[in-house]
Amino acid sequence: MRLYRETSPPGAGYHLGDFWSSPSDPRLHVLRLEPWRVQVIRGVELRNRIWQPA
Repeated sequence: MRLYRETSPPGAGYHLGDFWSSPSDPRLHVLRLEPWRVQVIRGVELRNRIWQPA
């Protein structure tokens, strides 16, 4: 939670304490995602770039 508070800009994400009491809370589950492709779209010009592992 300290990492969230110290590194997130205001309004980004959610404070996990609002949903779970601690990392050992049985209602908390972690999902690991391994991206195979990332698409970035810049709102200013609407061009995009696609990253894929080599």
